[in-house]
Amino acid sequence: MMNTERRITNFALRKFGCGFCGLVAALGLAVMSPVAGVTLVENGQPRAVIILPNASSPAAELGARILRDHLAQISGAELPIKQEGSIVGAPSREQAWILVGEGQKTKGMGFSSANLGPGGVFLCASNQVLALFGADEKTPSDPDGSRYAVTLFLEDQLGVRYLWPGESGKVVPQRKTITVADFRRSFTPMIKQRLIRNMGLGRISPAFAKQMEAPLKHLDFTLEQLKENYRAAGKTRSESGDWFGWQRLGGKLNISGGHAFGHFWEKYGKTHPDWFAVQNDGTRFQKYGDRARLCVSNPELIKAIAEEKIEEARKRPELAGLSLSPNDGSVNNYCKCEKCAALDAPNGRKIFLKEVINGQIREVPHVSL
Repeated sequence: MMNTERRITNFALRKFGCGFCGLVAALGLAVMSPVAGVTLVENGQPRAVIILPNASSPAAELGARILRDHLAQISGAELPIKQEGSIVGAPSREQAWILVGEGQKTKGMGFSSANLGPGGVFLCASNQVLALFGADEKTPSDPDGSRYAVTLFLEDQLGVRYLWPGESGKVVPQRKTITVADFRRSFTPMIKQRLIRNMGLGRISPAFAKQMEAPLKHLDFTLEQLKENYRAAGKTRSESGDWFGWQRLGGKLNISGGHAFGHFWEKYGKTHPDWFAVQNDGTRFQKYGDRARLCVSNPELIKAIAEEKIEEARKRPELAGLSLSPNDGSVNNYCKCEKCAALDAPNGRKIFLKEVINGQIREVPHVSL
């Protein structure tokens, strides 16, 4: 084989002369040059250090732990987490830098969150540096950008998925060498408040706990056992933050939402029973007060709601919106009185809201309904 290669080379040299030598040299350099990218782990050994700013944000600290644990779960290598004040020298092939959170090191690299809004992220891999950060506490309405950047990196670059709460919902690809190709990405979420309902058992209301007693007893289970099993099912091998946080749900628009009248039965049930919905048995008694139905055709009730919402807006000038959402669920029925029935149930809420809006709520122009 060597003789064949030598004959081919000699022939090329005679045919093309020094031009061929230059081509070979150029190709040799191309082959021998290191591939662009940042190597974090090589053959199961750490080749990078995770660096936090000296005054790091909670989002950056959590993000660093999430990154460290997942890199270990992927490759078996545990990367150290250090503060930037303890780092000397420059990043190298032997020890790349992973900058989590915005600090002096990111500033020195020319990276900045100045153009990021609430929840915005900056991700970049280049010259043996991987930078993952957000605006964090500079944007208090959504201060978790650095954590978002870490989970986004794990998903987009390393293929990690967190499909549902708990370890069974985690997808963590395995590899002994982790090299990230050069890339750069930054953006601010277009949706400023990103939420889905969390029915976590940690926030069970006393009324719901009461409802749970009979079925749990039938299963020979207690509420505390149910909560503990729920917590255990949600645990993960690596630090992950909660599942909702991993999905980058967050942000606040200072909108007061949800059921608006959960307190009405306790506050007005005795003094104004006529404000509440007539039930199938002809009474206005509301079995579950926090889900009380209202007699939406009652003008005095509508006036009281308008006054209460105006007062709420005045006391909380930071709010951008108030809730007028009627209670739903439970065994309480919509009002069966003649006036409410005449409204027709599907349209009853629309008329009810219209009447409130036509009240004095326009005195508070900074609030939307």
